Amino acid sequence: MSAVGRAGAAETPPIEESPEVLYDAAPCGLLSTTTDGVIVSVNQTLAAWMATSREALIGTTFRQLLSPASQLFFETRYLPVLRLANEIHQVALILVRPDGSELSVLVNSIVATDASGAPIFIRTAIFDSTSRQDYERQLLSAQRAAELSESRVRIIQEASAAFDATTTVGALAEAFVAVARHAFAAPDVALLLLDPSGGFERAGGSQPVSIPESPDPRPERDACDSSQIVVLKNIDEALARYPSTGHAMAAGRVDALWAVPLIAEGIVVGVLVCYFGRERAIDDSGALLMGTLAWQAMLVLSRIRLHDELHHLALHDPLTGLANRRLLEECLAPTLSAAHRHGGPVTVIFLDLDGFKAINDSLGHSRGDFILRVVADRLVAAVRQDDIVGRLGGDEFLIVCADSDQAEGSAVAERLRVAVRTPDGRLPADQTLTVSIGVAVYRPREGHRISGADLIAAADSAMYESKKAGKDRITVLQA
Repeated sequence: MSAVGRAGAAETPPIEESPEVLYDAAPCGLLSTTTDGVIVSVNQTLAAWMATSREALIGTTFRQLLSPASQLFFETRYLPVLRLANEIHQVALILVRPDGSELSVLVNSIVATDASGAPIFIRTAIFDSTSRQDYERQLLSAQRAAELSESRVRIIQEASAAFDATTTVGALAEAFVAVARHAFAAPDVALLLLDPSGGFERAGGSQPVSIPESPDPRPERDACDSSQIVVLKNIDEALARYPSTGHAMAAGRVDALWAVPLIAEGIVVGVLVCYFGRERAIDDSGALLMGTLAWQAMLVLSRIRLHDELHHLALHDPLTGLANRRLLEECLAPTLSAAHRHGGPVTVIFLDLDGFKAINDSLGHSRGDFILRVVADRLVAAVRQDDIVGRLGGDEFLIVCADSDQAEGSAVAERLRVAVRTPDGRLPADQTLTVSIGVAVYRPREGHRISGADLIAAADSAMYESKKAGKDRITVLQA
């Protein structure tokens, strides 16, 4: 009797299948493509679903396997998100077999990178979702998108390229305005962004009508509040719904207006307004096109704002908001270059607070941080308009004064000294805050050039002379 057949004997555990077998027989379709979408590897499961061979699939592009509706969705939604986030999950698409039959699937993709972070290929897992009725609405939406004319598909592709090429909010706004003018034959388009106070600030385009500020409802505001496109197809509708806007439209010979909300990362950030010289409604395909263009533009806006925020953080002191050492040095270099070309003077003022450590130790770091912010505000208020105020760290500050000779630099330094020592009711009476100041004045002359680092060091040295002489004073030297 065999070991397996003996009564009471344990069965031999199955041997784990090899990774190759697991890959081929996985209960989902698996494929890898180049970053351009060319299929380089595919498992047997997907080949069976597609009713073809793996050899027939390798060398084709993933896009070629999709229905026309899914191809449009793949290019305008799927790829931009994948490029932005390096991964995308649970996307409903339709595959088309060689015999023309369709297979509804859910797709997950990730971008594989090399050691340097550069993308090398895309890994995709595909799940049969034929019975997933809750994805039908997404498929129907993609099918409706496929009904766009060839020119509209081209508009989406060209808009994506135009938006991706921009690096500033202003450039993106003008690109979006140009695309909207062309796509909808709108004589005038304006992109309005919400400012911190809740008002609108024009970032690009032009407004042919001037609507006075009033408590009356406005289409731009309603579009933002509802996150829905507001369409005024003619003057009569505008007068009935928004009297102030309607009268302004009539005065500006505008017969129709669309207000399109702009939503970035789930937050309404502005509105795109299209103006027309004749009656104009918007159909479903037009609304879908506008929504797609707005979605693409807002992805780029999020990227630009994130870049700007990171750039600002890299160049400014997080506590006071003043320029940090890096930005001060970057500003000082061109200031000295201009001085070398034109012979004008440059003054650098170095400040170190007196008695700050005692305040910080007795009142705590939180109050110390508050005092530093108060000092920063006072310094900014005391300097000239074009002077650059920065914090080097701790209780040290630096001022760069272009076109400033000894008299001007000394005058600025004295204002700074007085500003710092001005009594503050938030400090105990026995804890006076003063500042020691060093002023280094540089005027280019034949055979003598100085670097930014040398000029800062000279001002630092002058500041220490003020410390040694009793603090709360100014020392000036020629660099």
